Amino acid sequence: MFQTNFKLRRLASKKDPCEEEFTNLANSVDQFTSCLLDPLKSNTEARHAFGNSLDDVMDNAIDWEQKRVIIFITV
Repeated sequence: MFQTNFKLRRLASKKDPCEEEFTNLANSVDQFTSCLLDPLKSNTEARHAFGNSLDDVMDNAIDWEQKRVIIFITV
């Protein structure tokens, strides 16, 4: 999911005729990621159930420069 978003944003930055479509797709991936991770923000039990996998998500977010996810998880 992070790799997809990264590649879509990179394609959108090329300023070609498909720029808007790539930006919209990247925004959709961002929205999906937020919906997937949002319950973890307020539900401590769910966050603990997610376990060490949350560390993997954070590492992937850093690797793929997903600043919104990094901020979301650390808040």
